[in-house]
Amino acid sequence: MAEYPEFDRSRFSWRDRKMVDVIQYTVRRAAALLADPDTLRDPARFAEAVAEREKALTMMEGMLARQLVSVPRDWLVPGAPENIDWSEPQSLDWLQGRRIEELQAAMFAGTAPEDVSKN
Repeated sequence: MAEYPEFDRSRFSWRDRKMVDVIQYTVRRAAALLADPDTLRDPARFAEAVAEREKALTMMEGMLARQLVSVPRDWLVPGAPENIDWSEPQSLDWLQGRRIEELQAAMFAGTAPEDVSKN
């Protein structure tokens, strides 16, 4: 298996790129709400902020799963199955917690145009 995660970049659409912006905004907004002492004192506001963050993370998992082909075995927790279907978002649960940021960075690093061709 590869030393780095492998992605099928052909699956990354303009819609996905726009969703990246929405996800990043949502995560930042939820983080700001959770850092606000008033949010911590208001159970309803706190629950809303947590739900917003969870929704953004779920969206991110779906986006990763649409593009992810494989992940290095040493990025997984002990006991992870041999054959993982990376197209299923819940498969990301087998990743070591410290690797998710690296996986996201690897995905976004490859979203820039690699070459330009005429159709």
